[in-house]
Amino acid sequence: MLKLRSVGKRSQLVWRLYDAYQPFSTALRQYVEERRLDKLIKLGGWKVAKHRSQPSSDLPFSVFIPVAPKDFPLVSLVVESVRENIKHPIDEIVICAQRSPESVALAAHLNCRFVDEYDVEPIGKSEINYVVNGVDRSSWLYQQFLKFNCHQVIDSRFILVVDADTVFVRPQSFEDDGRIIIDYIGSIHQPYVDLATVLIREMEPLPVSTTCHHILVDSTILQEMKNRIESRHDKKWFEAIQSLMDNREASSFSEYATYGLFVAHNFGADISFRHWRNFSSSKNLRDPDRRVQRTLRPSNWFLTVSFHSWMQKSH
Repeated sequence: MLKLRSVGKRSQLVWRLYDAYQPFSTALRQYVEERRLDKLIKLGGWKVAKHRSQPSSDLPFSVFIPVAPKDFPLVSLVVESVRENIKHPIDEIVICAQRSPESVALAAHLNCRFVDEYDVEPIGKSEINYVVNGVDRSSWLYQQFLKFNCHQVIDSRFILVVDADTVFVRPQSFEDDGRIIIDYIGSIHQPYVDLATVLIREMEPLPVSTTCHHILVDSTILQEMKNRIESRHDKKWFEAIQSLMDNREASSFSEYATYGLFVAHNFGADISFRHWRNFSSSKNLRDPDRRVQRTLRPSNWFLTVSFHSWMQKSH
């Protein structure tokens, strides 16, 4: 028993050291990555937004947060972070979820507008068949369809779409000298690019990915993209996406990557790219607010912190 307790203490110490070191190593890696990729972006003819203290912007927009029951413990922190750190006039914050007493009460408690996902969906969840190696990924794809249809229930032209597990931890805006800021990540998941280029066509891959857990969309551009998909494939946009899904690949479509590619190649002069500076936490969500603060202690680098359920471990 003494030996087991000793091993347990050493294990806890290792994890504490790892927790302290991980933000530093992630920030250093992203610093090197950002310097390299900013140069590639500029060589491609696009603008890069500087990571200075982002000034407040007069550009108003709404916020759309699709929420599943697993996200309930974190949503209040996500909403609070939007109100505190997004330096824009916010028309409204919309919580989109399956209607239940809990989801309606949560939206009311946070002073957000509740929207039943049934009123947003272009297709019912039960009508989506996306199973990979025996794992049903239909709900994952359904969430992305909700985001692509957010402008159907929001009047604002610009909509900040935010994943319900991502917290904004630094003041920031999404406008750079009149251009919309699109955040980017260095790692590219090739199946996302392959499907997007076939879906919309006539688009060369970007040197970066825009799959960053949030994106500011222009609803007029989003609708134009969907119209183009329907025209070129002679079917509804969501049917076109489903017809191109690779059932051997667990993640073969990204709403963020598809929209980012479309905007970059058709409205490139109207956007600036910015490194996402995100930290993904693998810790359990027993006290997310405390974990955010612990993550930020050693570094002023990060703009967002994500608590992905698929990464959660019990340390």
